[in-house]
Amino acid sequence: MATLRELREKHFLSLGELAKKASLPRSTVYDLEKGKHKPIRRTIRKLAAALEVEPGEIEF
Repeated sequence: MATLRELREKHFLSLGELAKKASLPRSTVYDLEKGKHKPIRRTIRKLAAALEVEPGEIEF
């Protein structure tokens, strides 16, 4: 498993680019990377699809 930030950086994406690719607000991606809150399942699925990984591979 890898953190959201590690996966984002592995794909050479900025916060804004990942947010756009996942159809999420940039602030949501930022807050998740900083551990400010836990994501809901739909958000996890969107991020996983954008990062081309399985949902269980993202550590929050």
